[in-house]
Amino acid sequence: MGTGRNGRGPRGNEGLATPCTRAKPITAAQERDWNAGTIATPQGLGFIDAQAVEAQTGYPIRSAWRSPGDPRPLPPPDAIAVAPATFNTINKWAAGISDTLAVGILCEAYGLGIPTAALPYLNAAQAAHPAYRQSLERLRGMGVLIADYEPHQPKAGGGRDTFRWEQALELLSPWCGDRGNEAPDLCCAAAQDREGPDRDRSGPFDCPRGRKRRIRDSNS
Repeated sequence: MGTGRNGRGPRGNEGLATPCTRAKPITAAQERDWNAGTIATPQGLGFIDAQAVEAQTGYPIRSAWRSPGDPRPLPPPDAIAVAPATFNTINKWAAGISDTLAVGILCEAYGLGIPTAALPYLNAAQAAHPAYRQSLERLRGMGVLIADYEPHQPKAGGGRDTFRWEQALELLSPWCGDRGNEAPDLCCAAAQDREGPDRDRSGPFDCPRGRKRRIRDSNS
């Protein structure tokens, strides 16, 4: 998940990224001196090399709500990057269905004015569903920055070669002004489901190190 702005703010997704391509966004963010934390959906956890991601970001990966009184393991975000944003996640997010920590934070981010970028990843059959188009329209109306991704053909091996992880940073950078010597905090959401893109479990499922606005979470 990604940064916040100042002021008001079914199967078919074949494998996406190799370990090399997954390292690009987090490395690119670190080169910009952004701090990053990762939040995953429960299904997305199965596609993440947690040890590698946590070693690179310095933060634990979150996928469940905190218990009352537990410390917050991540700093408040200046921005949020949702990558990959699957068919299921986009539709639940737009509908306000807060059934996982990742989607719950996304739903709250709108009210908190946190700049958020989404990198869709789905196949053409899913993209043809009217609910998906309606969800994108609603998210854009909420100020969510939507990356351009041409849905790949079903059962064609996925779109790993054209998926641009670094686009999250490109979309969020203009919303994260000069912070002087303070490194911005980026919240990365590995919002992936069983139909999600990353079928290769051999390497880290990385998110950029970036900026986040201060996100308050009651029990999250």
